[in-house]
Amino acid sequence: MIQVINTKNKPCMAIFDNMQLNTLDQAIKTVDPSVAIDTIDYDTGIITVSITYNLDTPNQWTNHNFMQINVASDSVAAAFYDVYTRVYDRCI
Repeated sequence: MIQVINTKNKPCMAIFDNMQLNTLDQAIKTVDPSVAIDTIDYDTGIITVSITYNLDTPNQWTNHNFMQINVASDSVAAAFYDVYTRVYDRCI
């Protein structure tokens, strides 16, 4: 479940609709199936990506702050690019 933080009247980044957010989450999973969009913080313009280690084992655990990507002032397309390429660079 993606946590969305949006308490201010003026978000610091473009607002993703559900389809765009799901597409971004699925796109980063093509890089590594254990990563996921964890938090969208519209107040700060930060998208946080989590990673789950030991997937599907009894020792499975999740690092909810694996990556924090500053996409403040970005459009949806620019934020998508920023998140995907940062995940790609870190995981490949």
